[in-house]
Amino acid sequence: MQDLGICISIAFFVSYKIYTISEYLSAGLSYRAWWNNQRMSRITRMNAGFCAFVCILLKLLRISDTVFDITKKDVPVRDDAEDDKDAGRFTFDESLVFLSGTTILLLQLTIMFIKLLGLQPLMPTHNGSGVGEIFCSIYLIICLWPFFRGLFEKGKYRIPFSLVSKSIILTWCFIHLCKRTMHD
Repeated sequence: MQDLGICISIAFFVSYKIYTISEYLSAGLSYRAWWNNQRMSRITRMNAGFCAFVCILLKLLRISDTVFDITKKDVPVRDDAEDDKDAGRFTFDESLVFLSGTTILLLQLTIMFIKLLGLQPLMPTHNGSGVGEIFCSIYLIICLWPFFRGLFEKGKYRIPFSLVSKSIILTWCFIHLCKRTMHD
């Protein structure tokens, strides 16, 4: 019965993706434009959307005032003679707006590591194979690929160490809390 549940979820997911691809193609756009929109919608929701939610929540609770800061944007210099080798690369700073995306990426990588190495403790009521979870983790890792690259890049394209360390701490706390709730 649970296999049917995952099949229905996958069918909805795939049919929606096929529908959006067909809409893009009928509008004269490319597969690459569709993929960039899919990826950026995940990144925007996980980063800016979450940051805005926290800021508004803090304002409503009268803990903090919402402040809108204009951030510096890198505008690539374009020559018609050559393509910019840095086009499409993310520039990172120590802003907390990148914290949620980095934390979710590290969490997904940790989950994949735990699952693929068989380090996950078996639960007596465990009925599923985990294929759906692995699929979702791989999908999020692919969507967060600019963040993954940012872990290993140099200079302004690298995620700052302070941000990575905060994400590691949050990931560890989440994994630790999940472990505790599994045993309770």
